[in-house]
Amino acid sequence: MTYSRMEGYFLMIITVISWGFSTIFIEKGLRYISPIWFLAWRFLLATILLSPFILRPKWSTALELLRNKWVWLIGVSETSGLIFQYFGQEFGASPAISSLISLTFLVFVPFLSLYFLREKIYPFHLVSIVIGILGVLAIQTELKLNQLDPFGESQISITLLLLSAISYAFYIVFTSRLTTIENKEVDTTVLFFVVLAIISLLTIIAGIVTDPISWVPPPEGWIWIVLLTLISTIIAFFTYFKALTVIPANEASVLLLLQIVVPFFYELAVEGAVYSSTKWIGIVLISISMIIVVTGSNRMLMSAGQHPVEEPL
Repeated sequence: MTYSRMEGYFLMIITVISWGFSTIFIEKGLRYISPIWFLAWRFLLATILLSPFILRPKWSTALELLRNKWVWLIGVSETSGLIFQYFGQEFGASPAISSLISLTFLVFVPFLSLYFLREKIYPFHLVSIVIGILGVLAIQTELKLNQLDPFGESQISITLLLLSAISYAFYIVFTSRLTTIENKEVDTTVLFFVVLAIISLLTIIAGIVTDPISWVPPPEGWIWIVLLTLISTIIAFFTYFKALTVIPANEASVLLLLQIVVPFFYELAVEGAVYSSTKWIGIVLISISMIIVVTGSNRMLMSAGQHPVEEPL
């Protein structure tokens, strides 16, 4: 099926809203179920629902990908990012702050790409990471750097979210390594499914080892698991890939930054949240850093005839 440009933008709006709601669903669900089992059930349910559509026609491709070390590195790094993000929210980070800091993976990707992809570092990369880190510190310490305690009770959630962003950066770079160097003909739909299966396996094992008692969520927990699975996993990726058939990837990567608007609007308009002026400075600095790296990278990619990397799960 061929989509018009307007339909492509409509699909991208659905993608942005769907991913934007993910941290809100996570916050609601964590009231009823532990982070590990929330993760495990989310991705196990997604894997089960997608299995008939992927395994029946392409099971041999899926098995081949399971034997690829880069696919496992992708799965492990994405699992780490998700665990850090979920525990960051468990320790008190709001959906908006969680979404914002997790997206700072954008400023870490170029520095990992230097080693794994042999790509160059440009001045705008250095500017973006300095501005981004200052923004994180503003949120974490109110710019009182003498009070910085990354693993203190009041600051550990931000530290976990920063670790989440770094893990997501590894996921992006490993994915790029696989699809641009190791296997340029890889089926990205099957790759997405196999990574879902790996995340399911790893989080189930982690849940059995760390929390074997509370593996069955209550009915209230299932509501948020299902919403997160259907809306922020399956629907989001379906509309994202369909939108990319008519919207240039560099333009899509800029539009995806708008997903942070959803949790911020929810917190400010629905929950009546209030941020200090210093936290707003941090929010603005992080947003500026992401805009710098995305627009700068897109100019470089367009001149080279390449495409930006995809969004984490």
